[in-house]
Amino acid sequence: MKIHGDLLFYWIHKKYPAAFAHLSKNYQVTRPMFPDKMDKIRNHFIVMDKSYGIQSVAVCEGAIFLFLGFSEQELKGNPNEYIAIPEERQLTEVFNQVLEIFEMFQELENNLEDAVHTYFSYNAILHSCDTLIDAPVALLDTQFRYVGYSKRLAFECGFEDKYVGDNNYLPLEEINQLNAMPDFNGLQNIQEVFQYVCVENMIHKNIFHSGEYVGRLGIPWSKDPAVNRYHAQLLLVLAQYVEELYDMFGTFWRVKKSDTRFKKALMRLLDGESLDQDHLNRLLNSREFGLKDTYCLIQFTSGFTDNGKDTTAALAARLEGIWPGTCCLLYRSKFIALVNLTKYESTADNYFHQDLAYFLRESLLQAGVSRKFQDLFLMKTAYRQTEIALEEGPLTDTTYWYFKFDDYAYEHLLRRGYQNFMPDQICHRAIGVLMAYDEENHTQLNLTLKTFIRLQYNAAAASKELYIARSSFLKRMSRIEKLTGIRLDNYRDRVYLALSYEIMEHFNYNGENISSVAGLK
Repeated sequence: MKIHGDLLFYWIHKKYPAAFAHLSKNYQVTRPMFPDKMDKIRNHFIVMDKSYGIQSVAVCEGAIFLFLGFSEQELKGNPNEYIAIPEERQLTEVFNQVLEIFEMFQELENNLEDAVHTYFSYNAILHSCDTLIDAPVALLDTQFRYVGYSKRLAFECGFEDKYVGDNNYLPLEEINQLNAMPDFNGLQNIQEVFQYVCVENMIHKNIFHSGEYVGRLGIPWSKDPAVNRYHAQLLLVLAQYVEELYDMFGTFWRVKKSDTRFKKALMRLLDGESLDQDHLNRLLNSREFGLKDTYCLIQFTSGFTDNGKDTTAALAARLEGIWPGTCCLLYRSKFIALVNLTKYESTADNYFHQDLAYFLRESLLQAGVSRKFQDLFLMKTAYRQTEIALEEGPLTDTTYWYFKFDDYAYEHLLRRGYQNFMPDQICHRAIGVLMAYDEENHTQLNLTLKTFIRLQYNAAAASKELYIARSSFLKRMSRIEKLTGIRLDNYRDRVYLALSYEIMEHFNYNGENISSVAGLK
């Protein structure tokens, strides 16, 4: 195994605190040797004391020297990469100690190979270096879920208690804090080891698959620069094996086949495709869902901050662990959750909408919620309902965290009623006639009819609100019928007029182009 100079210096400095180094060329070297054969020392770690004479050392590309008994002054200007122990030490003793360091890293390499090719385990990769570090190393996916971390070290230093939340996710507060940083998303493009200070001062190495960012290794920053360089090199080593294992499986997670089949079935239902009922029943049974369970569909969106795709995915996916009977999907780049309300309400302590509001508030998300349904073949309709809720809700209730379709279905019905028309092109012609007459004659016939309809055709109530006598009201209504030809005992006329007034109010229509409504142009 070839070992980077920073890895060697860490352990030598740990044994000999006075040691110093000149390491600037990123060399990696193999087994140690004495400088007896200068023509063969390239890419090796060369151990020597003053008995060899510093003058005998030429410039050696690819090699790193370990000088024993040399001061910084004596090595000033030396062009080679080197580590130096200034005190006098026995050459063979130090050489054997260096051999132990190489054997330690050879064991690390063996353990990493086993982790990838025998155990197929990301946790095994991380635990391979437990004896080589004093700080916990962690691997997170793009959704802030821990693939693995150094459990013993994380527990001992308090990191597990602070930074490992429900279902092995980074706590919501930390996710939101990271998301609020304007430069956070740009970190995904960094290829080298980097330092980032936000929730904690950390050293990171991104994990890539086919050129795309898929996760991140991290270890706490140290006040000792030598420790940070050591950790940086370890992260580079670990990253190679993490990426190799990821290339083999294409994922950090091994999903249950039953979950995969169920989600594929839901995707087909969302697309309106046919599905065998018996097959669906078996999938429901595999999840312990009843055939008459009640569901709702939720679509999440980042309404208050630019959480980004990965953050929103993280928050949505967490629901599968937090909420009983929940299945999360990515559909048309939207994150949705199918919630089995029957199962949820039988196991959870709180009402569903209370937990939903809390979750959305904590994660700075908004959501559209479909109508309750029992037939999963209505998934496509339920998805459209979540879209409508998110379209209509924020228009009127700007401070809400979630919008239920049932609360906005009426507004949507009105909006769809004149979707391709202006009010003057779709509303009842009688209204235009009355508005034109009122404008020309300074009367209030249109207001009279609107009030009469709004007060459910109660003549006494309408005349009272209009501040006119009942006889005057009846004369107005007679005049309205003669001008427009409407008959309020006709059900269709009543419905058409009521909807027309609602549409005009919804559209905030003020009577422009009224002559066209009245058919005068």
